[in-house]
Amino acid sequence: MRATTALGDTAKTGTVFLGQDSQQEPDEFLPVKLSDPRGATIADGEDAMTIIDDDA
Repeated sequence: MRATTALGDTAKTGTVFLGQDSQQEPDEFLPVKLSDPRGATIADGEDAMTIIDDDA
């Protein structure tokens, strides 16, 4: 996935489409690592993404 930000941006939101199922599951956490900046510097390139369970 590639994210493009404007000058001065400090946050970016993205959407990942996942397959739907009907199993009850806890929320899941995935590591995110930013790399290969062009014309910028990454101060802290590691974070986490949360997949929130929406099964009924």
